[in-house]
Amino acid sequence: MERPALDAPDAVRFLVKLARGLHLYGTPSHRIEQLLEVATARLGIPSQFFSLPTVILAAFGSPEHGSTSLIRVDPGTVDLEKLVLLDDVMKDVLDGRLGVREAEARVDAIEAQPPRWGAGATVAAFAISCCCAALFFGGTPQDVAGAGAVGAIIAGFSCLRRLRPAVQRIFQPTAAFLAAFLATFAASRVENLSASVVTLASLIVLLPGLALTMAMSELAAQSLVSGTVRLVNAAVVLLELAFGVAIGYAAAARLFAPVIGVAPAPLPDWTIGLALLVAPCTYTVLFRAMPRDLFPILCAGAIGFAGERFGSVAISPEIGAFFGAFAVAIASNLHARWRDRPVAVTLVPGILLLVPGSVGFRGALFVLEHDVVSGIEAAFRMLIVAAAIVAGLLFANVMVPARHTL
Repeated sequence: MERPALDAPDAVRFLVKLARGLHLYGTPSHRIEQLLEVATARLGIPSQFFSLPTVILAAFGSPEHGSTSLIRVDPGTVDLEKLVLLDDVMKDVLDGRLGVREAEARVDAIEAQPPRWGAGATVAAFAISCCCAALFFGGTPQDVAGAGAVGAIIAGFSCLRRLRPAVQRIFQPTAAFLAAFLATFAASRVENLSASVVTLASLIVLLPGLALTMAMSELAAQSLVSGTVRLVNAAVVLLELAFGVAIGYAAAARLFAPVIGVAPAPLPDWTIGLALLVAPCTYTVLFRAMPRDLFPILCAGAIGFAGERFGSVAISPEIGAFFGAFAVAIASNLHARWRDRPVAVTLVPGILLLVPGSVGFRGALFVLEHDVVSGIEAAFRMLIVAAAIVAGLLFANVMVPARHTL
């Protein structure tokens, strides 16, 4: 098919909007740069790109007579449906089925499109994912119920921050305070409920494990500035959450009777299998994927979990993270090649069960409790697990390359 006549200013505007959309919907910096380089090469526009978590620099044309665009963006959240739609627009442009003006209008329409899942579905998914996390942590039935209740409250508070931008800056420590305070209150009233399990499970969605893994991936891809910025941001989020939890525990200790620790009494093993079926459904909502992607996401989560358990039992937890990431990346790349879709659709939810956010969170709590040695040990383990996940992804991409950059 003959490509529509290309107007350079229109193409530049389209590429700038495409870059902004990719960033807003959770694409790592090095992948944004790779994707845009492929697009501009196919369109015949000399260009260079530099992406950071809060800004994108794009230079078009020759150094002497070119133009430079600076795109200021806020750190985005993963939106898998809009990533798929942007990928379709880009393929249509590069294959000559769509002109850049029409493509620019479609990008604008995608950005203006409301989220597929509303506030009610998001709150429910948040709460259910907290219940699943409590199961994975070996919680009691009381812990599972408590994590779901506290998670629902935090999810409601999360919806409030979208209505009140000022709340955004204090959201992390405030949510952690609420989780610790409410969990301690519940533990003082309900027998066999562990405040620590409920607190950690109710904050599981807020832990920056995915951001940490993305940072390590960017560093491995030699995107050093972006990876370092993202790594420091993940550490700051962990400290904010740990600070909020410490204040919540301290406040609750003055108001409620001391809680005697309970011996773990986990639910039967079949409940873990149930959680493995339910958790990917919640990730479909939280990452705003299309309903038709539910089954592939479920399969990716099961494959990653099975690989992680196999490696952990056979060798060590770190090797388990490597095997889990390797397995889910192989499966995601094969799915992307078969369906001609972005690999992120199944890869991002699939590795969520592997990311080491909870380990880093415990490490930050150790530091605040003046147990520096345990805190350093936990931080080191967190980095090793994140590196193992990235290594698994890199090996999988060498063995079975995905056709998509996304």
